[in-house]
Amino acid sequence: YNKTVEAVDAAAASTAAKLKAAIDAVVPGATGPGGARGVPSRAAVGLALFGGTKGILAAQSRWAAAQADAPAAAALIDRTDGKTGLPSQAALRQFNATYGARLASDPYFATMLMRHIGAEKLYSITAAVRGSGVSDSHKALLKVFTANMGAGLILATGGSSTTDTGTTTGFKALDNALTVDGTKTVRQWRSNFQAALNKYGQTSYDYEGNVISANNGVERRLFGYEVFGQYLGQGARAHPELSVGDHFLNGVDGKNS
Repeated sequence: YNKTVEAVDAAAASTAAKLKAAIDAVVPGATGPGGARGVPSRAAVGLALFGGTKGILAAQSRWAAAQADAPAAAALIDRTDGKTGLPSQAALRQFNATYGARLASDPYFATMLMRHIGAEKLYSITAAVRGSGVSDSHKALLKVFTANMGAGLILATGGSSTTDTGTTTGFKALDNALTVDGTKTVRQWRSNFQAALNKYGQTSYDYEGNVISANNGVERRLFGYEVFGQYLGQGARAHPELSVGDHFLNGVDGKNS
């Protein structure tokens, strides 16, 4: 009897191990601390199953995952410390580790994150890096953040990658098919986003990231375009495989270059 029970127990353990391995292969993040099982999102499972393939199924899976994940990424950026008003060091560390590489390779996610953040906040964050009370360790994390977001800006404005031409080409082919909010297409959103980049590019910011008027006597100021140049410069240095696209250079349908 004992031998039979032990044999059944061994068979059950072996089968469980095989099932766990099969699930882990297609369900990302399903195993939590200590081996505990979690419940992954439908979007995460879809991305794991189909995101690496080609065609409309892969595109839809990537888009669904981007829509599901972008709010959490944006929430990290909103997690500021009281001293500087910038994203905290802990939040930046988590953001860079979790989303940095993805921003440089996934135009679907980059687009949805830029939609959540917006041009004005992008400029304000990097303008404030020069502010008083920002430690060297905080600046180092912000520099990595700037490079990550710069790479995302390149892809969100229709850029390309030499290391994954299929993904960027496929994304640009769906400009008029995917919608950011159920009504506005990616193409329409990109035109509006680039208009905002231009608008706030002509806005002045002080070294605390605050918008300042032209006549208030503040000497230490940055134009938004200078901040935008830092995003692109740092992004290009970290990711030389990326290049800006036609929409960035010539505008969407000739508008908002």
